Amino acid sequence: MKTLINRDCLEWLRETDGNWDVGIADIPDNLGLDYDTYVDKKEDYYDWVELLLRTALPRFKVFWLSYYHKHQVEVMYRLRCVLNNSLKRDVKGYIWRFNFGQYTETDNPNGWRPFLRISRPDWRFSAKRR
Repeated sequence: MKTLINRDCLEWLRETDGNWDVGIADIPDNLGLDYDTYVDKKEDYYDWVELLLRTALPRFKVFWLSYYHKHQVEVMYRLRCVLNNSLKRDVKGYIWRFNFGQYTETDNPNGWRPFLRISRPDWRFSAKRR
């Protein structure tokens, strides 16, 4: 049986125990934009990202992380800090390409987003065809 849970990943991980096959986190962009009921700005953003990684990685066989490209260097640094604590994981980077972006009069929208697949060394990709 497969279960899809659409919630704040860190909140959910705090409320549940056990291990899971796959986790996907599309974290906030932290650009300071004001949405209807949410302001996309966290003062402790990178500490929060590291906490998410430290909490999620031991619980999932494979964990996917999507984030805004401007945070690439710091997210990778935080991931390396987490993995250096003897947590062995394979990391593969992808580019998620899309045809829209934030409107801007001063520059072009980026049109892509980094997407990391962080997996346990014993996890193997399997494409089953029907």
